Amino acid sequence: MRTNFEGGSAPVIEQGANLEKKDSKDPIDALLEYLQLAATMYDHLSFWKSKGDKKIRSLVRDADDDRGREYPYTISTSDEIKDKTTSLELSIDMSVGFLAILIKRLLKSDDLSQLLEDKFGKKVRSLNQAKDIARELIEPFYDQYSRHLRANGGKGKRTRDAMSSDESAWDVAAIDVPSGVDIMDNDKLQVLQNQRKSFEELVKKLSLLPGPHQKFAKLLAEGQGTAQDVNLLLNSYAFGNNKGSLDFGKLDFVWEQEDLKKLMDLITKVTEFNEEIQQKLGIEIPFKPECASLEQAREIMAENFYGSAQIKKAFGFEVPASEIPDIPYSPAELQRAKALGERLVLRVSTDDSGQYLTMKKIIELAQPRLIDDYKLQLYNVDRHQMEDFYQTNFLKTEWRLISGSFVAGSTNQNYLHQTRLLRDHLKALDFLSKKEESDCSDEILQQLSEQMGVDWNKQEIIDQNKYTANWREVTRKIVELLINQNHRRTPSEIIYDWVLEFSRTKDIGLFKKNFDWTSCLSSSGHLVYIGCFVSDGMSVDGSDPNDSDNNIGVVSQR
Repeated sequence: MRTNFEGGSAPVIEQGANLEKKDSKDPIDALLEYLQLAATMYDHLSFWKSKGDKKIRSLVRDADDDRGREYPYTISTSDEIKDKTTSLELSIDMSVGFLAILIKRLLKSDDLSQLLEDKFGKKVRSLNQAKDIARELIEPFYDQYSRHLRANGGKGKRTRDAMSSDESAWDVAAIDVPSGVDIMDNDKLQVLQNQRKSFEELVKKLSLLPGPHQKFAKLLAEGQGTAQDVNLLLNSYAFGNNKGSLDFGKLDFVWEQEDLKKLMDLITKVTEFNEEIQQKLGIEIPFKPECASLEQAREIMAENFYGSAQIKKAFGFEVPASEIPDIPYSPAELQRAKALGERLVLRVSTDDSGQYLTMKKIIELAQPRLIDDYKLQLYNVDRHQMEDFYQTNFLKTEWRLISGSFVAGSTNQNYLHQTRLLRDHLKALDFLSKKEESDCSDEILQQLSEQMGVDWNKQEIIDQNKYTANWREVTRKIVELLINQNHRRTPSEIIYDWVLEFSRTKDIGLFKKNFDWTSCLSSSGHLVYIGCFVSDGMSVDGSDPNDSDNNIGVVSQR
């Protein structure tokens, strides 16, 4: 099994490379080193990312089979392979996302940005732009190289002989007297010197640009390169019919444990690199996946994608493309969300007239359509008209992932235990921040239960006087926990999400008999729950934090 890739498809990664950099007297040299290392790791991980779920799953499965031949009891189940694949994809996405941001930051740094602009006559703003510049610089030399190869190969065909390739590369570099020439007149010598000078200028420029060429350009610029380095430099990019390297997407490889280990080691190196960048350069970048595009999200989520088109269908107004925020989730996160039955929902704060989408406004927009088309009453507008959750609480413009059902086990639980289950659910998805988790630890939840005179384990009131005196104040504290503010829905959000889903499915769904317990308080201090369609629409009510029922659960949003 190959361990290195040369040329355009993927860069070579030195597995034993030490990320530690010696302090340089020239800050630009240090920035260039960091830039090249970031670009090399980015290319390699992007190469894996481009292969998608099928190839990465193949890597995980083959590595597992390879280990299983030695340790049969370690063979994973299909579900375990699936989880490992998803985890690996997410790690790759996070690493690629971090490196992409870092490369842009480094290219924007004042000194390096000015140096590159001076050398190339324009600002270099991205890795792809740097590669395009490098490709343009290399192409004329590659053309000379190809002509030399064809001449040596006979019958106009390009030779595959390694010695001829190195010889042709060396001749293009003009570092030595061309092969077969014993005596050279002044004119030929001048041509050779001009060629050599042009090649020296090429490698000096290329040594400043990140990309698969840079390693070889730096060696040659420092006078340490060989004919093979010239060959590899000229073949860094695919020109014409030359693919530059093998493309394993067309080959049927059997992966081994070592292949997976090297990929995992590289991901670990990216994490170490992140720490070093923070220490040495003071650059702090969130370690998060590269986000999916709108097109990717629509393709991945399919019928579970609720964007601007569904908003137009459900509520009758257009959302300008300029007002649609970026998707905050990576492709791997969306694939996992789809497998979990989650929906990706675009919420907007106002309609096309600029009016805020409160619960009241959402019902005003949706009710006539539902009555006309489906004879369905959404909500009895005579109820709760003076409540803040009806009149003033409005949506935020954002994308959210909404679970398709209640968090497992969250019915027949009081509000505190629902919060515990919501926490554990999000933690299992690796979607809980440290602050959110510490804010609702078992210890804190048990303290809140004790403050109300409620037995934590039995979920029963053991001190009625304490409960009567404290439940409203404790309820306010519970609602203000970050996990409930961030991951439970408000009544406005529930109504909005439901209308979007119904406009596609024509099914009342979860709310035929059930209620979702929200993150809002009524004016009386009760916890609002919403759902359960009756003759005059969706029911809205409230209860104490220690209440529970077999049809009151919690839907997760993240």
